[in-house]
Amino acid sequence: MKRKIINYILTILMLLFLGFSLSSSKVLSATAGSYEEDFTSISNMYSTYTTVVGWGDGSISLPRKNPVYLDTIAAGISNNVFVSGSYAYVGDYNGYYAINIGTPDSLSQVGNYTESDVDAIYGSQIIGNLAYLANGNYGLLILDVTDKSNITKHSSVDLPSVSSDILVHNQHAFIPVYSGGLRVVNVTDTSNPWDEGGFISTSADAYGVAISGNYLYVAVSHAGLDVYDISTPTSPTFVDNVDLDGYAKKVEISGNYAYVACDLGGLQIVDISDPTNMTSIVHLDDNTRYMGVDIKDSYVFVAGYLSSDYFMRMSDISDPYNPIATGVYELPYNGYDVFVNGDFAYVAATTAGLISLRFAMIDDPYGEYYQSYAVARSNTVNYALAGEEFEKVTLDIIGVLDGGTSIDYYVSADGATNWEQVTPGVEHVFANPGRQLSWMAEFFTSDDTTTPVLNNLTLSYNTIDLDFNLVYPTHESVIIELYPIFDWDDVDGAYGYLLQVDTSPTFTTPVINESWTFHAVLNYTSIIPLVEGQEYFWRVGFYSDFDVIGRYSDIQSFTIYEEPVVSEFNTISYVILAVSFISVSIVSIMKKNLRK
Repeated sequence: MKRKIINYILTILMLLFLGFSLSSSKVLSATAGSYEEDFTSISNMYSTYTTVVGWGDGSISLPRKNPVYLDTIAAGISNNVFVSGSYAYVGDYNGYYAINIGTPDSLSQVGNYTESDVDAIYGSQIIGNLAYLANGNYGLLILDVTDKSNITKHSSVDLPSVSSDILVHNQHAFIPVYSGGLRVVNVTDTSNPWDEGGFISTSADAYGVAISGNYLYVAVSHAGLDVYDISTPTSPTFVDNVDLDGYAKKVEISGNYAYVACDLGGLQIVDISDPTNMTSIVHLDDNTRYMGVDIKDSYVFVAGYLSSDYFMRMSDISDPYNPIATGVYELPYNGYDVFVNGDFAYVAATTAGLISLRFAMIDDPYGEYYQSYAVARSNTVNYALAGEEFEKVTLDIIGVLDGGTSIDYYVSADGATNWEQVTPGVEHVFANPGRQLSWMAEFFTSDDTTTPVLNNLTLSYNTIDLDFNLVYPTHESVIIELYPIFDWDDVDGAYGYLLQVDTSPTFTTPVINESWTFHAVLNYTSIIPLVEGQEYFWRVGFYSDFDVIGRYSDIQSFTIYEEPVVSEFNTISYVILAVSFISVSIVSIMKKNLRK
């Protein structure tokens, strides 16, 4: 007897377990995980918004006040600057100016050349006591600058269109002349230069030039960058072109890389290790209008503007594939050209004239002071699995906060649409959950001699399952379609879906078993007739990978009837009861009246 009771109890428990399993077919897939950033790689740095320094070196901090403004001197509407010795030579629309830069924080004009044969100086180069000028519509102008206080004309050559830059190499001046292509002027006899190369076609309007070995690189507006073999200087041979965004204006070469300043295209870095197959590798600052570029050691300097913001920017290019912003100076007007000499940068800032700046190396005393604010921002560091979203996160950090410094932290679960401030070490539940996790930190200091430092950051997160609902047929419904249309909700990130319909909630022998991968199928019309009067069970699973079901929906049931079912018995019964009630009431009233 006792054995029978135990078997009976075990049978009941098994049935309860089976019933629970069948009624709860949803497989929970919510997960927990973590992401760590130690700042030794910049692969997760969102460079468009990040202004801190050190990302890639193991710790991030406020950037130094870099560069430092020293002085400005009026020099017309400045287009070009070239530095030689203790002098900066500045070209504008009306003349050419010699500026004493022996004391960079106290610039002074020594002399100028402002004769009528000056058009607009867009490029210049000093060799010995001669200045070779790309003189706008007037071609090549050579000036004698032996006496800086009394600059005189040496010679000139008329060229077609607008001479926009110049580079003298092996007794030849290579001059891009806008729509006139490229010109090669023989300057062996500087008193009698002559156009030896004639018209040399470029891919588009020619602006800037640079030379590396036997190759000449030409910035060619909307066509990007051309390269020519100049083994025979008088007849450069076209080798290759690489298309770039915006309008290429100026180019500088360092090692195996060309740095191209583009109007409406920012700074673009091109791998020229194989001149026959140049490749664009980095694009910085997007639509910024850069007009000037120069290189000093492992730093690139660009000058230009974006909207009404004018600036000179500098970046560390020790790794050309991963340039790191190291400083910016806001200019009063557009920076049209920049020339770096020693630890000083000189910017031709159109109507401002010449601006002198000091930029800081790591061990430079000018680098002892820090900017008051900067931001570090990641791109998406983790994606939630299909059918899940980030529910909560805990941020932990390792860093140093000196007096007067602070860091505010933010996280986003929805692809940086909404940022939510968090406190390190405290669990945060997202007010705006989503599937893309990212973080941001704002650095502050009220003492410009110190900076906060962040060495390590960890995000520990939990996800939660997204709702996954069956739309039609609804649960325990009666439908009249023999070929029903099954409809269900979409699941964000799903690779596809599996639909199952069976007469049993176990789905061991489904009558419909259809699957779709890599397709956003959200409904299905049965191609076989279902049986009238039969109860069916249905569910949908979504693929979290090509062949992996992430989770099933709840099971819903429905019954097929070809025509709507109306219970005549119940309707007639209700009518009879109503008539009976009325009849009884009438009889009772009549009896009462008779008694009276």
